[in-house]
Amino acid sequence: MTDTLPHNDPALCTRRCLWLLAGVFALRLLYQFYILDCDLAGDETYYWDWGRRLDWCYYSKPPMIGWLMRLVGWLSGDAAWAVRVASVLCGTTMLWLVFLLGRAMYGARSGFIAMLLLLLTPANVILNIAFTIDVPLMLCWVLALLSYWCAVQKPQRWGWWCVLALAIGLGCLAKQMMLVFPAMMLFFACTSLEDRGLLRRPQFWLSIGAGMAFLLPVLLWQRAHGWITAQHMQENFVVEPLGFIGWWVQLLRFPVLQAATYSPITWGIVIAALVVCLRGWAAAGRRERFLVAFSAPALLGFLLLAMRQYVNENWPAVFYVSAFVLAAGLVAQRSTWQPWLRRGLWLGGSLVALVYIAMPVILNSSLLANPKFERITELLGWREAGRQAGELLKTVPRPNETFVLVLDKRQNASGMAFYMPQHPRVFRWSKEGHIESQYEVWPSAADKVGQDAFIIYPDIEKGSVTVKQPLSVFIRRAFESTEKLGDIAGPIGSERKRSFQVFLGKNMKRFPPPIAEQVEEMKRLGQKAALPPKYKTQEAAK
Repeated sequence: MTDTLPHNDPALCTRRCLWLLAGVFALRLLYQFYILDCDLAGDETYYWDWGRRLDWCYYSKPPMIGWLMRLVGWLSGDAAWAVRVASVLCGTTMLWLVFLLGRAMYGARSGFIAMLLLLLTPANVILNIAFTIDVPLMLCWVLALLSYWCAVQKPQRWGWWCVLALAIGLGCLAKQMMLVFPAMMLFFACTSLEDRGLLRRPQFWLSIGAGMAFLLPVLLWQRAHGWITAQHMQENFVVEPLGFIGWWVQLLRFPVLQAATYSPITWGIVIAALVVCLRGWAAAGRRERFLVAFSAPALLGFLLLAMRQYVNENWPAVFYVSAFVLAAGLVAQRSTWQPWLRRGLWLGGSLVALVYIAMPVILNSSLLANPKFERITELLGWREAGRQAGELLKTVPRPNETFVLVLDKRQNASGMAFYMPQHPRVFRWSKEGHIESQYEVWPSAADKVGQDAFIIYPDIEKGSVTVKQPLSVFIRRAFESTEKLGDIAGPIGSERKRSFQVFLGKNMKRFPPPIAEQVEEMKRLGQKAALPPKYKTQEAAK
């Protein structure tokens, strides 16, 4: 596959790369709109709702994804297709930057191979389907790698150092993982004999300082909100006790899932490249030290973390970029690796094709009844359910004095906010009283006393049966009266539906407090209510 490329012919390789990426861009858009044709994922509508209320930070993440969603919505009139275009555009640009990085380090042929290796992985397919925080992070990370390498070639010039500062700053506003980049810059400068002089250059430190300065408004926001993002991140590092067998299963899951995510043979080539460079570290060249510095320590750290807890498949994603470039560079130098390169590209291409074929098949089949595909079901049912909810909202008696209240998961709130034609501002009730999402950070509907509430209440699925529960007393007692307006549903595959009941709460007396607070209040008033199982257990313990 790569034999048709002349060795390091920059012009020809660049033209072919551009033509390939243009074709990939067009095919992915056609796939998104005419073959996959699914709804936005829960995270995407959630971030879109962030974009409607711009801020310097949000509950769980820095602000970049919210800002980008606002830009996309402003340019397209809040159209779902624009979110898909943004994802594909950013993903394609990232691949182009990978080519430029490989070309700058090893030549155009290696740059093309690095781009091709990354393109033909299931991970890259997913990156170009959903517009989430990893999309701008990957773009900023590769730009930072490219600008840092170019800057160290001529450290006396300021141009690339300024680009590096911008890439670090924007990356830090995209995802917290970018905070590791300056530490890796320092690691490379300390371990490369030719580059220790960087530590004495003001450009080096100013690029880091200027990039990190982007976080100042974020830190001020965090201080004003009790450092809630740090509290949220702690939840990702909660360790649950595992038995001996469970520990081994968890440990082995990490490399197995990483191999599946990046295609087994390709992943093996990448790991082999890192091992070869680490074993020959004393004799390693400047390029190899640079690429290893931005990959091996972090990947090893994640392997050690996997001995302690579950590691999400996307956490190490940025650290594979430099490893892919390293693998491409070594493949070009070692003829014995090239048969494995061809096998890796063929297997990767086959897996990518399989993923593209499997997704629409699963989305339109009875397989969605299987809990293993629960993440995929997030992509279905919202459009039709939102349309029906919008029609019911038009029937309320006081449209100008009615707010939308969505119960249960945050995906329900954001999905309805996006897919209801009115794009209403949506409120969510936290029955526990904890901050569980951005909806609890924003002001509640406590100031809407006297108004009506358009209440959307999700049904519960128990196996193949959909259970419609009566509206909780803890909601009903906040209104003078409640009445059911109807049922709405959107199809999920051929057999399931995303279904909700819709109620109208008339003349709100106060926004419903958390259940625990209401239980104590009802006990003081001598009232009884059917308590949820959790509270029945607590009362029995008392």
